[in-house]
Amino acid sequence: MECFVFYCKTLHLSIFESAIINSMTIPDEVEIRPLRFHEIPKLLKFRSRNDYYASGDMATVDSLLHFFLKAIWHRHRMRTFVATREGALVGYLSLVLGRQRKQRENIYIVSTAVSAENRGQGIGTLLFKELENYAKLRAVKRIELEVFSRNTGAIKLYKRLGYEIEGVKRHAVESEDSYDDLVIMAKLLN
Repeated sequence: MECFVFYCKTLHLSIFESAIINSMTIPDEVEIRPLRFHEIPKLLKFRSRNDYYASGDMATVDSLLHFFLKAIWHRHRMRTFVATREGALVGYLSLVLGRQRKQRENIYIVSTAVSAENRGQGIGTLLFKELENYAKLRAVKRIELEVFSRNTGAIKLYKRLGYEIEGVKRHAVESEDSYDDLVIMAKLLN
């Protein structure tokens, strides 16, 4: 229960949101926080193991260098939150703020994943609550994402968190044996 109170105070959750999270099993030792610069190689390895559509060579020297340079260049627009347990990465959420003047009140979720053995424990929900708190501090009005249509578990989570389907990009991504659609979802913040 102490962990629950800690998360609710840290994430500034409403009573309703607290009740939802209280009904889930949340591991006491999970911490949600911004990615630290020295953890980028860990994140790339985590993505290659846990993100079905991430390239298998995410941890190569070229991709590491590219990620480091991109993180430095766009450090005011990009943010990654991680979920850790006993120092090990168990989930993450990466976002980018809109660059153009007309889109500065938008956040686009670039990528998110929770390791298979940690799914169903409320970690994804906590990552999204941290994202929404960050969005409110930045006066963001809209959060949007794209999710593969085959990823029904993620779509169910996003709907439960208040995201709505806005459209579908048909045959948007080639997979091993066919094409996959991308479902466009968004949530408007007050």
